[in-house]
Amino acid sequence: MAKKAARLAAMTQYVNHHGVFHIADLMREFDISRSTALRSVAELQAQGLPITSELGANGGYRVASDQMLPPTQFTLSQVKALYLALWHATQLNQPFQASRETLMRQLADLLVLPQQQNLLELQALTSTTTDSLVVPESVNPELITLQTMLELALQDHVMSFTYQLGEPNTSETRHVAVTKFYQVSGHWFLDAYDFDRSDTRTFRVSAIVEPLAMPIADYANGQASDFAIPATPQQALPNVTLTLTGRSLQKYYRFHLPQLQIINKSATRLVVGTILVLDDAVGLREFAEWVLYLGDDIHLDGPSELISIMQAKLDNLT
Repeated sequence: MAKKAARLAAMTQYVNHHGVFHIADLMREFDISRSTALRSVAELQAQGLPITSELGANGGYRVASDQMLPPTQFTLSQVKALYLALWHATQLNQPFQASRETLMRQLADLLVLPQQQNLLELQALTSTTTDSLVVPESVNPELITLQTMLELALQDHVMSFTYQLGEPNTSETRHVAVTKFYQVSGHWFLDAYDFDRSDTRTFRVSAIVEPLAMPIADYANGQASDFAIPATPQQALPNVTLTLTGRSLQKYYRFHLPQLQIINKSATRLVVGTILVLDDAVGLREFAEWVLYLGDDIHLDGPSELISIMQAKLDNLT
């Protein structure tokens, strides 16, 4: 029984990490039979893990996003650690404010009164506000906008928004590729490539309204697979790019090279790139071997030196 419980716990981590998987993946990963793998999936579904099946030649299973996760257990020490981390995130003006406050209440409700008093004492030791266990609800438009943009960026780095300028009632629509968000003196800023200005820009998140996802095709002449964020003077463009889908995407998440940078990302497609040193024979060979490991569901755009090495390796197999 303990072995089965451990396998199901490990399997939960595996499917959550990969998102999309096949029964054959579970058989290989956990060294189990097909019938055991099918029963395990059914048990995970019964426990509340949002696994759905997909039909078709490339069908399999998918863990649905934005749904309830399976239940877990915490020690008292872990509850204290989580609560204080959430509490200080609130004081530091971090995003996901409403979800954070709800989670803080749920954690506090797990405890009996003496334990809740301990949390209050911890707050008193680490914070200047000790009126209650949960920060009073307040609406911060900047954090709501930031959360929306973060959710969009997790799906696709390209988006549009209305940017309010310094003059009253003056604004512009901007189309950007997100680079990063950062906080200065309690306020949030966005660094992004501005397609309308053909340059990198910094935006105040508090001045952004109505952020929306933007199809890559709008700013890549309809060729989404060729999309790349233009280079800045400090950042050269990759000389090799890979577009991954299907099983190749799964293999990428199992093992990928550290020098790769993400160019574009969605739930079912990933574009990555890097700069290969063309006179580095060892580096080219290792990269070629890794690309061949990824399988068929890829589109490669790279130098002829890399293509030649891959072709030679394939010829040696025949």
